[in-house]
Amino acid sequence: MVLLTNSGSLQSVLENEGFPVYVQNLGILRRKYVNPTGLLNRLSKNLKAYRFLSELHKQYQFELVYSNTLAVIVGAYWAKRRRIPHIWHIHEILPGPKPLVKMLVSLLDQSTPNPIAVSHAVANHWQPLLQKSKIQVIHNGIPYEDFLENYPAAKRDLGLPESDLLIGMIGRINPGKGQLFFLELANRLSKKYPNAHFLLVGDPFPGYELILEEVRKEIEARD
Repeated sequence: MVLLTNSGSLQSVLENEGFPVYVQNLGILRRKYVNPTGLLNRLSKNLKAYRFLSELHKQYQFELVYSNTLAVIVGAYWAKRRRIPHIWHIHEILPGPKPLVKMLVSLLDQSTPNPIAVSHAVANHWQPLLQKSKIQVIHNGIPYEDFLENYPAAKRDLGLPESDLLIGMIGRINPGKGQLFFLELANRLSKKYPNAHFLLVGDPFPGYELILEEVRKEIEARD
């Protein structure tokens, strides 16, 4: 059974494969909620999600709970209270705020003996903070064949001469992803290579639209 925090393309894919899918706001943690009003909002959403899980448990009798990303804490807490095995899949490196990091570390130690990290960098960030849990690194399995294919029409589709240089970055617009760093590099390189063009591909996760506006303003300021 799969529980998603909102509807999207993944929902239809899972349903077509025969998985029962439910949608419920899971009170995902974001930096923008690290304030009194935001924390109250997250507490309310997590309480509702906790009750929703309890109702689903009556139907499915869960034997294992898997939580994808540390930003979703309700699964770990619910599983701990029910004494059900829990797997936490860690994607992020989170240097702060310290109270949030401390809370996540404590919940990891209490709920998840063997968390999964998507990289050694992620594991090396969290493992020294943990007292009980032992992290295992499993890299994301991503079909990359399409990315190995040559795309000779890229410059033409963008209206650029074939002699020009095209440099791109692909990634969701998110704090710490590096879009602003990419723009800084683009600014430096464009001064030395005036025929270079820079392309950003990606959209912001809902709630991070302000970061997209920051990126746009930075681009306009450098024009």
